[in-house]
Amino acid sequence: VSNSGLWKLGEHFGVSAGKDLTGLMSGAPHGKEVFSKVPLIGTLVSSQPKAKQWFEAPIRIFGMSLIAFTGLLLGVFFVLNFATCFSMPWSKGSLPWKGSRPGLDPLDASGAHMHWTQIHKYFAWGTVTIGLVHGILGLMAVLGYHV
Repeated sequence: VSNSGLWKLGEHFGVSAGKDLTGLMSGAPHGKEVFSKVPLIGTLVSSQPKAKQWFEAPIRIFGMSLIAFTGLLLGVFFVLNFATCFSMPWSKGSLPWKGSRPGLDPLDASGAHMHWTQIHKYFAWGTVTIGLVHGILGLMAVLGYHV
């Protein structure tokens, strides 16, 4: 409205120019047709944040972002990996179950107990796998994806 004589010094009936005055139009004695005489120099973009698409919002697990959750899992698997790799005295101790896995097992009748060190491979592979996933998510975050 810079060139309009009705908006001298950037005001018109106590209303300042340069703001979104859409809400005030309902109380004006005229409609928006009066602006057809004023050259359009731009369009106001909504100041409301655009709603994020499902793929733009961070994925949450127990209130943590996906990258934080995989980081926590990686830490747990790393500690278990380290602990079952002969690094702690209890790693040579017997597992609380018989056989090769928790629950009923054909080896339960043998009376033999596996040691914690014998399940070390599961923690080692879990550490490697979760570490790769965590690394990929970290790279995605660096590239601007919301994980």
